[in-house]
Amino acid sequence: MIYGGKGDDRLFGGKGSDEFVFEAQTGNDKVMDFEAGQDTLSISGVMINGTEATVKVLAGRAYQSGKDTVVDLEPGNSITLAKVSFDDFHTHPEHYFSV
Repeated sequence: MIYGGKGDDRLFGGKGSDEFVFEAQTGNDKVMDFEAGQDTLSISGVMINGTEATVKVLAGRAYQSGKDTVVDLEPGNSITLAKVSFDDFHTHPEHYFSV
């Protein structure tokens, strides 16, 4: 498990499957080597409009930024997936999240 923690972080998983863990107030974090279908984003305690975030809600809050996909969790908190296709992310969010 690799924890985002508070503050703005750059996270690296390495070879094999990795679980990147994020909670409320995580800051603006960037996962540098995420591999869909192998790695997982584990999200807990994040509230969107007063409701705990679901895979569908999180996928709806994602957007493309250059070659990266960004998930806007709440004001001042986001997860950026470096060099991850937004189209694949948006089509198959279940390959990315554990909520």
